[in-house]
Amino acid sequence: MYPHSARALGALFLLPFLLTCGDVRAPDVKQVSPRVTFSPEIVLDPPTCAPKCAAQHRPRVAFNGSDYLVVWQDNRAGANPHLYGVRVDTAGKVLDAKAMPIATSGYHTFVAAASNGKDYLVVWCGNPSKLSSNHVFGVRVSGAGKLLDAKPLLIHKKQGHEGCEVASNGADYLVVWEDKRSGYDIYGARVSAAGKLLDSPSLRLHTSSALQLRPAVASDGKDYLVAWQDRRKGLAQQDIYATRVTAAGKVQDPKGIVVSAATGLQRKPMVAFGGGSYLVVWQDGRTNAVYDVYGARVDKAGKVLDAAGVPIGVASGAKGYPEARWGGVDFFVVWNDKRGASYDIYGARVSAAGKLLDKPNIVVSGASIEERYASLDSSGKGSYLVAYRRFDADPKVNTHRARARLTTWLLGGTPCTKASQCSSGHCVDGVCCDTACGGGSATDCQACAKAKGAAKDGVCGAATAGTLCRAATGPCDTKEACDGTSLTCPLDVLLAKGAVCRDAAGVCDVAEACSGTAATCPQDSFKAATASCRAAAGPCDAKELCTGSAAACPKDVALKDGAPCASGTGACKAGACVPLPDAGPTPDSTPAPDMSTPDLSTPDLSTPDQAAAPDAGVDVTPPVADEGCDCRVGGGGRGALPLLALLLLLFYRRRR
Repeated sequence: MYPHSARALGALFLLPFLLTCGDVRAPDVKQVSPRVTFSPEIVLDPPTCAPKCAAQHRPRVAFNGSDYLVVWQDNRAGANPHLYGVRVDTAGKVLDAKAMPIATSGYHTFVAAASNGKDYLVVWCGNPSKLSSNHVFGVRVSGAGKLLDAKPLLIHKKQGHEGCEVASNGADYLVVWEDKRSGYDIYGARVSAAGKLLDSPSLRLHTSSALQLRPAVASDGKDYLVAWQDRRKGLAQQDIYATRVTAAGKVQDPKGIVVSAATGLQRKPMVAFGGGSYLVVWQDGRTNAVYDVYGARVDKAGKVLDAAGVPIGVASGAKGYPEARWGGVDFFVVWNDKRGASYDIYGARVSAAGKLLDKPNIVVSGASIEERYASLDSSGKGSYLVAYRRFDADPKVNTHRARARLTTWLLGGTPCTKASQCSSGHCVDGVCCDTACGGGSATDCQACAKAKGAAKDGVCGAATAGTLCRAATGPCDTKEACDGTSLTCPLDVLLAKGAVCRDAAGVCDVAEACSGTAATCPQDSFKAATASCRAAAGPCDAKELCTGSAAACPKDVALKDGAPCASGTGACKAGACVPLPDAGPTPDSTPAPDMSTPDLSTPDLSTPDQAAAPDAGVDVTPPVADEGCDCRVGGGGRGALPLLALLLLLFYRRRR
């Protein structure tokens, strides 16, 4: 496989390709899409050019699951075309040093090939006796490139046959052709994988008496769809018809299915199967006298899914000989196109849903000289081998030669930034995805990238269990995660009523609780201004109250110096309660010293009327307080009496 980078793509186009008979330029590609890469042009059969290079025409391609087989008409023996072929691997390497001869006597045209997944069946319309009328022949080719039949199998021996085509359902083959035994009709016959003719006489595929031309056939892996160009409405109004044929050879639609009856001429159909339906493509003259390319899908039941047709190549200039193949994700259609000075090979993809994915179309090979009659098959995963006839203007060659080119589309899993970069047309979760996959919504449980929870890059599926699909929209909402099986996110669930959604941020704040009906937490609120937030730590400390507008408690403040202590027993100073001079002891004042000594008898002053000792000579009876003052009356003041008694005692002791 070739790299998908733009740098590698540019390098591929600049590589010169050397031939035995001269140098052939890389094609002058007029448009390059970031979705697709092209290999250098592949020379299928280098010409010997002795005495001159032989012309090669109408190459056809088939894939057997491992390699491609390309067959073509070859004039190396003179005017009567013979058939040759080579195998090409999926990397674009030609596997046969010399082209294998398939039919080398007589006159052979309308070559086609198909594979049952192992070998190939090559069919053609020809006559080994060099007569003017053709028979239908076939020969099997092994995957190793060996002819399996000593002589060609005669599929039908009648005169005047053309337009041979073949398809396989994986077991047998169905060969169809344009038959002139009674006018122009479409006939067919099945051939087994062992090379045995299964239908003799051959099958007439319709019952109309009108002329039918140019048959095409494809298989869904079991049965077949055969399409053709039909003249039942006259020479000027040719339409596209089809019929289904079972694996057992039963014609299911003998009157034909109308695939397209648009105005004008519809001609040269081809058929491919993929994505659950057939795609019939043809050159269409409804709006362009020199034809456009249209297509329509037909399901297995014979229902036409695109009645108006899908416009595929509708630019100016002549177009024709379209061919289509399924590449694992969508169809790729190629055709002759003369929108420029000469014929080039153009292409476009059509999705399984019938949508044109490449507008404008893609130039598959666009050299300045003529290229025509493209054929293709696919190895899957968006890779195709496109073969075509190109005129080689080298003076030593100077004729038409068969060429090919690998065309690879960016498929699922390839990193991308936009849908136009992907073969599928879907860029999801940063990779090319096989489907729209929910459009990359972050609120579903679909994923297409492993980094987003998908099982495989490029394949849409259920995101792995635990993948976040809906974030919480507020403190009272819960986030939701995928369960690993459902493609949808679980229902949005809120926290229950009463669940704390905001803790208290301070002693003056209150915790808020969810309502059970909203994702948001209620407005933050505070304790009332009357609420206490700090108790007094002592008689000279003040308790603090909340402000009603803040979560924090105000700064701790002590009472001012000189302010009465809260206990009423002194005055505050530096945060401590100091007793007043005439005040008694307070809980935080210094206790009176112990005056008891061995030689001192302290007078009993426990009662107000107790006298001092007889030898003191001092009246220690407390004076009667002035009743008009704040002091207690009658000497009953408990605060002043002990201090006075202490002073008298000290005075008495000094005198002694």
